[in-house]
Amino acid sequence: MNKYRFYDRDVNVSRAVELLLVLPFDLQSIIADGIAFIAEQEFRANELLRELKSLGTEKVLAVYKSKQRKRDYDKNPAMHKAINYLMVLSDDNRLWMAKKIVGLVAHLKEYLQTCRLYSMSPTQQGVGSLTRAYTHQGAEEVKLYLKAVEAEFIRQGLRKIHAVSAAAPLDEIILEQDIGLRIKIERSL
Repeated sequence: MNKYRFYDRDVNVSRAVELLLVLPFDLQSIIADGIAFIAEQEFRANELLRELKSLGTEKVLAVYKSKQRKRDYDKNPAMHKAINYLMVLSDDNRLWMAKKIVGLVAHLKEYLQTCRLYSMSPTQQGVGSLTRAYTHQGAEEVKLYLKAVEAEFIRQGLRKIHAVSAAAPLDEIILEQDIGLRIKIERSL
């Protein structure tokens, strides 16, 4: 593990960034935009990036290097922005953001499981709505959104699949062992 990366210094932050990095590109963009929104609202992260002098030499150098866009996630502008926001935050604020990221990804898992239970394909619009609910109103609003999604599936006359296979198809990846989040990588959402 490269301890020079800012996010590898704390296991919780590392876990959160890892969850973001294994998402498909389209989902990364949606989730990263939400994370950036939270960082801007809670910690004025955009102002921190503009005031480089106050960050300290290590963070200034890291921001400069990030502008070279050599890291894989730099190819996605939303991820680049979100990761840079995480980097400029204080350790305590970064840990708080990591918990928000893990929470958002856990709700994403619930959305994907609901879609799978009703044999429906998840949509970018659905992921976007879930992300906005989480970033603007919080976890309780996401629960209401997920109930509304399930109610819509029922309204459409869909029925739950009683037994979902425990074996993951080969075209799915498991994002994290303890969360068990799976995302199709063959098709776009």
